[in-house]
Amino acid sequence: MAPYKFGNANRVHYKVERVRDPIDKKDPAFHPNDLLLIQDYWLIGIRTNFEGTYVAGVDDAGKVEYNYPWCMADETALGFTCYDLGPWDCSGGLTWTECCDFAKAQVTDRGIALTDLHGNVLECYDSPPPISKDDPVDYGRVRLRVDKGNVVVQAPKNG
Repeated sequence: MAPYKFGNANRVHYKVERVRDPIDKKDPAFHPNDLLLIQDYWLIGIRTNFEGTYVAGVDDAGKVEYNYPWCMADETALGFTCYDLGPWDCSGGLTWTECCDFAKAQVTDRGIALTDLHGNVLECYDSPPPISKDDPVDYGRVRLRVDKGNVVVQAPKNG
């Protein structure tokens, strides 16, 4: 270990962070019950700026994405129809709650219900940057991003 890279710490601790797994509704093996394997698939994570005062989105451009199909029960042969939601442009200084209201309004404007076939309601949460006032820099920590199989999917970073 190179102590200077970790604030001259003799030891480091690990923070394992699970990435949200993408699901492809076009995959022939896909079924809406696959979503139940994801603890919080009905939540839209809205990335805010460091201070938490406005939506930063992807690359600080205000873009907010939702990476799962939103499925509704219906009378089709499959018994369900799934929709792609987003992305939403929340630039211009919107707070995360204003962005959430905007995103949900766009969903309902398309005639899509906010409650899916499992009874979960589309909601949002404030997702501050990985290093923010709520989670300050700690050079004695290594962040490991893993998938559902606990395989590291991004290069480990300290901080």
